[in-house]
Amino acid sequence: MVVAIACGTLGGPAEENATGGVCDLNGLVVSPAVVTLHVGDTLRISAQLQFCGAKPTYADFRWQSNDTSIARVDSLIGLIHARARGQVSIIASAVLDPTVKASALVSVIP
Repeated sequence: MVVAIACGTLGGPAEENATGGVCDLNGLVVSPAVVTLHVGDTLRISAQLQFCGAKPTYADFRWQSNDTSIARVDSLIGLIHARARGQVSIIASAVLDPTVKASALVSVIP
């Protein structure tokens, strides 16, 4: 499930399609895109780049939480630590182009 898509190229054209043409970045997918955790739970989420209909490609991302009082996330590996009741967005940004972002919605329950 795609929560947010950023279009454009990531450091220029990145992949060739089946006909030898160049594919530009089509989007960023975070998985899972929506999740419910209990206070104290941990979960590792992932992200993939999508190029013009090709299979998703793994790349390096940086992760951040928009409210660390509810959930923290390890900025390098995407490991979420649920801390308090509420909802938070966990945002992935591509290392090669930080303007390429997507997010997961995390609900934390008691």
